[in-house]
Amino acid sequence: MNLLGCLVKPAMAVVFLITPAALALADNMALPNGWRMPSKLELGADWRQRDTEKFSVATGDFNGDGVSDRAVLLVSQSGKRAGLYVFLSESAGFKVYALDVRNSTKILPAMGIAKVIPGRYKTACGKGYWICKKNEPSELLIQHDAVEYFKTESASSYFYWDGQAKSFKRVWISD
Repeated sequence: MNLLGCLVKPAMAVVFLITPAALALADNMALPNGWRMPSKLELGADWRQRDTEKFSVATGDFNGDGVSDRAVLLVSQSGKRAGLYVFLSESAGFKVYALDVRNSTKILPAMGIAKVIPGRYKTACGKGYWICKKNEPSELLIQHDAVEYFKTESASSYFYWDGQAKSFKRVWISD
């Protein structure tokens, strides 16, 4: 069953609280059980108005296969957890990766995501925020689109696809 079908059955009014991004995703992407897109109210902070997706959806080719993938901020249906999920396109739909799940939604009003284009980026330790630890790069070469996960006017990290490990890795960009 698609997202819209799940929302319509429990309560018609909920459909009007869903962001435009949720409706665009509803046709071809099933959300993990127990999760939903954030409501307009949950994404209502003024800083989010600078982005059509309210910094809650990022689309890009995150694994370099030439097919568009999606990163989304989600809220548990209980309203008690928030998470960052990536949906990698596959021939049979999407493979879902939970990149960060918090046991509270209190941070959600300040958290956002955005697409990062391929390139070289200095990491937080490379900028001198702290001394780089063993295996912590001072500079990161991103070969495919990545996901910036940030707290507005504060910390930022990038999640990027590691083709050898077939998983996402996280690197801090600022503290």
